[in-house]
Amino acid sequence: MAFRFRWMVRVSMGVMGANLAALIRGVVGIVWYGVQTYFASKEVATLLLFVPSVAAWRDTSFLRLDMLGWVSFIFMWLLQLIIFQRGMEIIRKFIDFCGPAVYVVMFFLMGWILYRARLGSLSLTLGGKVLSGGEQLHAMTNAILLVISYFAALLLNFGDFSRFAKSERQMKIGNFLGLPFNFVAFAIITVIVTAGSEKSSAR
Repeated sequence: MAFRFRWMVRVSMGVMGANLAALIRGVVGIVWYGVQTYFASKEVATLLLFVPSVAAWRDTSFLRLDMLGWVSFIFMWLLQLIIFQRGMEIIRKFIDFCGPAVYVVMFFLMGWILYRARLGSLSLTLGGKVLSGGEQLHAMTNAILLVISYFAALLLNFGDFSRFAKSERQMKIGNFLGLPFNFVAFAIITVIVTAGSEKSSAR
């Protein structure tokens, strides 16, 4: 995809203009990789907290990130580096494994939260505050911008994962399952886990 990008951008922007577009694309890719690694490292840090002695690592910080955060971030960085060095076939197999694994963990967590909070006491309405017209508009604007930013990331990588589709029909089915269905499922599970966490902690 990167090679095709360089060829196509030269048609519209010329050789020198293509360098600027490639530089901007590279910066976006670096930032996005860093963001993904950071958020993944937060999950690793959460798992490490189950080890009692690890909690002391949070007392030391550097550049506003504690030792636990740095250890988790470097671990995720090295793990991704190892996977990337194995080539595209290993990356594809890793993605095929991680997709279902994420759903298994999500549904397991949702089931555990529902068991702890009890289904009858669960409300899908988060917070009891009544918003005014201006506050509702502000909240809706934030939600819209979050959705746009979410799909912008998918558009950035669409060319990378769409190459695995063997036909246009497979691509349409994948887009339906991966976009509206997946987005709604994630939203519902997120609300249930958030609301259920509050209920279960109060029990």
